[in-house]
Amino acid sequence: MKRALVLALVSTVSLPALCRTETIVTTCDGTMCSWQRPVVAAPKGWVRDEAAGQELQIEALVPAGAEFQTAPAVMYARAAYKPWNPGTLAHFIAGEHDQFRRRFPGATVRRTTPLTDADGKTLAVYEYAAPKGRHHLELVAFADEGDYFLVFGLRAKSAQMLRRARAAFRALVGAYRKGQAHSPPNM
Repeated sequence: MKRALVLALVSTVSLPALCRTETIVTTCDGTMCSWQRPVVAAPKGWVRDEAAGQELQIEALVPAGAEFQTAPAVMYARAAYKPWNPGTLAHFIAGEHDQFRRRFPGATVRRTTPLTDADGKTLAVYEYAAPKGRHHLELVAFADEGDYFLVFGLRAKSAQMLRRARAAFRALVGAYRKGQAHSPPNM
């Protein structure tokens, strides 16, 4: 019954959002709510952590055998619906930088080597580093896809783990391909 309701809800709304995402419908505070997650393939040695993904409303990936909350490195992908995040991709990225700096006062953000997705689109990539002792490093790639800003991230607890997982992150972003039109969230 629940699955039928989800399929009915998803199939009745078909406004274009030219981005390869899937609609996740769940209950939030006793009501139905939905969100989009980019459709990505887990790189070799990595698996989807469905529970963490549902909780955080992202595509959560972990090294095989690990859990999102305790893994030394994790990857994620999320889709931010543009009407809820007005402005250009540059504005969105600046907001993400500000959010990280508020979370980690004294943090550094620097642009690094861009990555290319499976469609040949170049994505801006930034390295985020919390101040020493905070054990929080991230590589984050950003894309503008139809009705969504896409965020692909690699989060690690050490520089060594970030280096080790960098190839998997390149594979994650490199395999992303823009897909068919999908429905915007919460319609």
